[in-house]
Amino acid sequence: VNGVGSICCNGCNGRSGGASWASATNGNGRIGGSGGNGGTGGAGGSGVSGASFTLTNSGTITGGNGSTFGLSGSKGIGGNAGTGSGTPGSSGFGGSAGSAGTAGNGSAAVISTGSSTITNSGTITGGKANGGSGTQADAISLSGGGNTLVLESGSTISGNVVSTSGTTNGGDTFALGGSTNSSFNIGNVASGQQYQGFNALKETGSATWTVTGTNSSGHGWNLDGGTLSIASSTGTELGSYAFT
Repeated sequence: VNGVGSICCNGCNGRSGGASWASATNGNGRIGGSGGNGGTGGAGGSGVSGASFTLTNSGTITGGNGSTFGLSGSKGIGGNAGTGSGTPGSSGFGGSAGSAGTAGNGSAAVISTGSSTITNSGTITGGKANGGSGTQADAISLSGGGNTLVLESGSTISGNVVSTSGTTNGGDTFALGGSTNSSFNIGNVASGQQYQGFNALKETGSATWTVTGTNSSGHGWNLDGGTLSIASSTGTELGSYAFT
């Protein structure tokens, strides 16, 4: 090399009066990855499902409970700081934890999609979400029209009974029947009540049914058998009625 002066390597001093070399800085750690989201729980299964069937229940039918939700994934761990002879880098930050999954829904115990007759003197119970600790499903779900639900003495239904048939195929019928006397609050048959969406009311069989409450269903009674006894002196239980 021609000329006056000197050549300086890394770590050597330069010419007199020259600036010194800056210290190196080692790399920062990477940010940890986010945890995975939990899975959605499976829905429960129905006890009886189909169309155009006849079901007579004096025992117990229960819809399946939905499974619990999947747990959230753990957050990723932050990367380690770089090491070496220079200034240490910073450790990385941990990632975000995943979200918990959604619990599975319970199922209706009985589902009819049309033209079925369900007679109950036993117990029908809708399943619940989240392994049995969540919201209860409908006990009976009716659609497609032409369905008839007959309650007999001893009937216990836990959960709503919901018809979404409207007037399709004549709609769905709510009936009181059997041969053993019993009572029923007709105020439970109306929009927002336990028995919803029915298009007709009927009494059948040979029993005497004592009806209490106020008929807000918008439908009168069709008397196809038995005796309909009203508890009040004003007849609010009746709405209207016809002998068939």
